[in-house]
Amino acid sequence: MFTQIIAFASPEYDELLALRYEILRQPLGLEYHTDEISREYKNIHFACYDHNFSLLGGLLFQDNGDNCCQMRQVAVKTEAQNKGVGKLLVQTFEQYALAQGFKAVFLEARQNAIPFYTQLNYQPEGDIYNKIGIPHQNMHKLLLSNLSNPNV
Repeated sequence: MFTQIIAFASPEYDELLALRYEILRQPLGLEYHTDEISREYKNIHFACYDHNFSLLGGLLFQDNGDNCCQMRQVAVKTEAQNKGVGKLLVQTFEQYALAQGFKAVFLEARQNAIPFYTQLNYQPEGDIYNKIGIPHQNMHKLLLSNLSNPNV
């Protein structure tokens, strides 16, 4: 498996958008709107592929300002879940964020994904709330470089 940044509005982006729709939107009966997609040009798009260059998953990196970034739209193909794809995507995201000078990551986890993020040292923030008709939990993680912690 490997990850790479893909360009907005590229064929790879279109493939990732279709996967996100299949995993995140379609089960809830939700569609993407043109204005939502057009705002994504400012985001960094990460994709994970297998050795045959088949898309396994992806996510979005969003700069929220104040040295904080947001992880959004994390989606992994159903048959690739629980095989390290999500973990690799999150680790790649965090390394990129650190390299860009970000100090913290924020995300809105669907309730069923909270254990996954907790395992990766994300901390819950506030109460569980409803968004798009399903329970979510705000979560965050402070990013520390290995250089600042010699015990790592």
